[in-house]
Amino acid sequence: MSSRPLLKLALSLHDRLDELCSRGQIALVGYGLDVAAVAAVARHECFPIVDDEEVIARLNESTEILERSCRGSTMIYGVHTGFGGSADTRPDDSSGLGRGLMQLLQTGVLVVENLNISGPSTPQIMMPQSMPSSWTKATTAVRINQCVRGHSAIRHQTVKSLLKLVATQITPIVPLRGSISASGDLMPLSYIAGTLEGSPDIYVTKGSGKSAKIISAHEALGEIGMKPLLLGPREGLGLVNGTATSAATASLAVLDAIQLTLLSTGLTCLVSEGMAARVEWLHPFIAETRPHPGQGEVAAIMRAFLKGSRLVSGLEGEANAHLHTLNVRPDEGLPQDRYPLRTSPQWLGPQFEDLLLAHSQITIELNSTSDNPLTNLKTGAMHHGGNFQATSITSAVEKIRTSLQMVGKLLFSQCTEMINHQMNAGLPPNLAADDPSASFCCKGLDINIAAYQSELSYLSNSISNHVQSAEMHNQAVNSLAFLSTRYTIKAIELLGMMVAGVLYAACQAMDLRVMHATFLDTTTSTLQKAIADLLPNGFKSDDVEKSLATAVQGLRNAWWNNAGSDASERCSITAIAFVQVLCDPSKYHTDTHKEDICLDLTAKEMRQLQDDVRLHLSKAYHKHHSAFLEKPTTEEYIGKGSKALYLWTRQDLGIPMNRGLIDHPSPENLKEPGSVGKRTIGSYVSMIYQGIQDGRLFKRFATASREVGLGDGGVNGTRKRAYADYETP
Repeated sequence: MSSRPLLKLALSLHDRLDELCSRGQIALVGYGLDVAAVAAVARHECFPIVDDEEVIARLNESTEILERSCRGSTMIYGVHTGFGGSADTRPDDSSGLGRGLMQLLQTGVLVVENLNISGPSTPQIMMPQSMPSSWTKATTAVRINQCVRGHSAIRHQTVKSLLKLVATQITPIVPLRGSISASGDLMPLSYIAGTLEGSPDIYVTKGSGKSAKIISAHEALGEIGMKPLLLGPREGLGLVNGTATSAATASLAVLDAIQLTLLSTGLTCLVSEGMAARVEWLHPFIAETRPHPGQGEVAAIMRAFLKGSRLVSGLEGEANAHLHTLNVRPDEGLPQDRYPLRTSPQWLGPQFEDLLLAHSQITIELNSTSDNPLTNLKTGAMHHGGNFQATSITSAVEKIRTSLQMVGKLLFSQCTEMINHQMNAGLPPNLAADDPSASFCCKGLDINIAAYQSELSYLSNSISNHVQSAEMHNQAVNSLAFLSTRYTIKAIELLGMMVAGVLYAACQAMDLRVMHATFLDTTTSTLQKAIADLLPNGFKSDDVEKSLATAVQGLRNAWWNNAGSDASERCSITAIAFVQVLCDPSKYHTDTHKEDICLDLTAKEMRQLQDDVRLHLSKAYHKHHSAFLEKPTTEEYIGKGSKALYLWTRQDLGIPMNRGLIDHPSPENLKEPGSVGKRTIGSYVSMIYQGIQDGRLFKRFATASREVGLGDGGVNGTRKRAYADYETP
């Protein structure tokens, strides 16, 4: 097994998606379908095709077996019987069974806004009642892949009709609610089947983007020159009696969840740097002594992303201590990081493992037959069973949703600690770049993240323990897989918002850490050179130098420890602390050393020196503050992997460091009429969120992973095809 199985899987799927988008089509053969292919069809206008001669032969053989069985004496469910709890009925004419099935299933709720038809408006409807088009496209592709396995007695002509719907961008409008995923996702799939029938009361979206229009299925088929399909024996049941909707949407969910979880791992590196963490908790020895694979993978990713950072300590060991001469935090306080950072590998690791299992379950479902009865191509027999029960998908997405909640809880804890100046090792309150009394920068984000996490935690509750008996008690147990998947996708949206908010805050924290650390580095150096001129006459330079080392550290600690003060007060407090330690080193440490020299100053001389030092600090800080805000130097001090995410935010998206109240948008600061001018923090976080949604951030993460030596395989023949070893049916 790879030492980084989740990352390897994510990179493989990412490459696969790029490959399919470039190709523009995916061949469906009943096996080898992966979640990347489902995403390509759903989100990137990649069209499925079925042109393999063996696949077509399987379809033909399957329908021939059904025809022979119909001519015999065998009773076949859905051909000679009614449906579900009404299967004890025996219709005289079975030719109408398909239409009867569609009638009983096409019962979902859609409002006029979903259908774009005339009627009273419903302003009280807050959310659409139809599935997103991407879900329907994915559902169609997955159902085709399940049917071409040859176990559902679906004609090749019917498969070609489904393919033509996708190719001509005819997407049925499917009700969002109404499936219990027991005998498969009957209701959603019936609207796709009804489109093939050319129903005048089922509506579709034709086209995409601004050119899309909503028309009836009957009109849509006419526009593409396709005749309404008369469903053959058992074809109606074969189209709807499966898990395609649950499996398709779960595919999108697991792909997004894997990417968000890996992004959260990288984001934890940025938070660690913003917090100047002591990251000895990433030492390989710790993972080796508790060899859970997920924990080891998380630690390995973080070590690689943080390599070269001058903002964290304890990563490389004492041999590379010279990298960390920059003073980035007070040397007082907790000797080790709090749990949200220190135990992040132990917290995220199990989520890596659960996501791998969920992905495996979903991938198997994509390449399985879910129907009843099934045609056995080897023996010619018809088998009655329950492969339509989608509990494997429920199991997968409930794990995913629980993992999302766990990841969200970690990010929430990290973010609120990073924003709180009493916990963040010297950063200002609310990560404000100007005076804390004037600007409250990330305080609102702290509230937002709490709101998202509260909703995410609510959604993480299990759906499967709310099963209700349905359909004459025939479906007394039902998986609720699609319902659970819908809530998992909601959870993904929320975690994406959290990642966006925390990334914004983490970049701000890193900037502030570097700004204050480099200020102290340059200012203490100039102060040490100027101190002889600031002191009264009569002091030996040797005595001053012996006291300076301790006094400078006292100055640095005072600066970090008073981050909650405005700049003027902070300079004053720091100057007082510096002079006090300079005159009496025991003010800094109780175990006075022999080499420590106490400078004997009068009270008046001390006050004068404090005032001189305060003035020196104030001038130096405001000069450094202005220069840094004009041109931050953060990228010079952070890890290579972290730098990729930081620069994606700062350069690719053009989101600047927040300078404080001056950056709040108002009509007065528009550069010119009609220009956007400055933006709210929410607008910037929304830009990040959009980059998460459309895959740009993960694309940068994937590139960074390879740049820091974490990549396995690639495109152009070097990457093994994921799950290509599934047996053909």
